[in-house]
Amino acid sequence: MGSSDRPGKIPDNPAIEIMIIVFTNRALRRQGLEGGDDTMFGEIQNAKGSNELRLAIARKDKATGRWSLDLQEDRIRQKELPSQILFRSVLAQVRAGSLGPKWVVAVHGYGQSFAASLEEAHGLEQRYQGERRDQQVNVILFSWPSRPGGVVVDPVNTYRRAQAAAVPSAAALAIVLERVWSFFAVPALRGEKAIGSLRVVPPVRDFSLCLHVHSQGNLVLEMMTRTKALAVTSVQLDTLILHQADVDAHDHQEWIDRIQFANDVVITLNAWDGILRLSDAINPVRLGIARSGFSSRATYFDFTGGRQVGKEHNLFLEVDNTLVRLFCQRALTGFPVHQMGGEANGFWFDGSAGTWRLGLRPSAPLGGAQRPSR
Repeated sequence: MGSSDRPGKIPDNPAIEIMIIVFTNRALRRQGLEGGDDTMFGEIQNAKGSNELRLAIARKDKATGRWSLDLQEDRIRQKELPSQILFRSVLAQVRAGSLGPKWVVAVHGYGQSFAASLEEAHGLEQRYQGERRDQQVNVILFSWPSRPGGVVVDPVNTYRRAQAAAVPSAAALAIVLERVWSFFAVPALRGEKAIGSLRVVPPVRDFSLCLHVHSQGNLVLEMMTRTKALAVTSVQLDTLILHQADVDAHDHQEWIDRIQFANDVVITLNAWDGILRLSDAINPVRLGIARSGFSSRATYFDFTGGRQVGKEHNLFLEVDNTLVRLFCQRALTGFPVHQMGGEANGFWFDGSAGTWRLGLRPSAPLGGAQRPSR
């Protein structure tokens, strides 16, 4: 982590909802730094290089809707990284029950300003709160400069610049995953010694760590895998979600089959996805709208034609469908993927394509009282 990676306490103020831990390789903006708000980071990568990460705690005021950011910076003669100190504090709150055990690293897609990436991460936390604290999804955001140049004037050239920006961000994502795993997940899963004591703390019950990658963010993931940025690692995510991936479909097996840092890999599909169909016009067939070629180690779930799915690009935030929402909740919280398909969950398996499809099997209606399009 770079020189701007300060330990900070996460307060329990009911008026301010503690929302997002943010890693970013975007350039720091002095005006936003002085204001401590969502203008703190800009639309280009850090001047010191794409691997120079900043760490911040982002909070959203429930009353005003405004964001405040607390940049975590190095202290003089500090022996530990700010991320290490921060995650120790976060883990203590997880153990105390003030934060839940379900954690997601979220990577956004194309054309997102820093403020927009915060709102998307906030949306995941709000939509997937669960009925109990131990079901609450907590988000760690990796925000990368996916809208270089700011305002879109020429959509095609802007999109190509974002594709180019995804390549150097790949190594940064690998660093984020290593930090989260080493400083947070490992102590949570294995137990750790309490500070100043020889007593061993038991593992956190029901702890999970997943990676949710949306749209063009999957190009960052692809580049991270192809360049072997995370090849020699102990990172072991519960679930990796390639959500409506804006990457080439024809060769996705090449790099997805190399992924060793996740127990389960899930790929979502919607052939009517309006955003990916636009991307498809200037690219080879996009993975998120593909109809065939599903032969990687991943498990594929096709939502095409599902109730309220339509042309939606963001299945996790924009689809009002009970079964889709249940799938998303499970995917984000480490639910065993092999138990997410099947007629009881509203999916039938299309063996000819190698994918689970949402809805009724064409040859016959599903038995029982549960309706898959509910």
